Amino acid sequence: MSADIFDATDASGLAALVNRGEVSPRELVSFAIDRIEARNPKINAVLCPRFERALEEADAVDRSLP
Repeated sequence: MSADIFDATDASGLAALVNRGEVSPRELVSFAIDRIEARNPKINAVLCPRFERALEEADAVDRSLP
């Protein structure tokens, strides 16, 4: 998945990509983490990052569910 798709797609569209198997939950979370790390120093919106836990949760997603 390219960064352009991530930036141009809303949450429903990103969920559809995961449901279709075009991107894994871990990939999606990794893209989000990359964006947070790039932008947060300027805006300070994420005060308590929990990136490792987010990746663990992404790995635990039951992909058989909608």
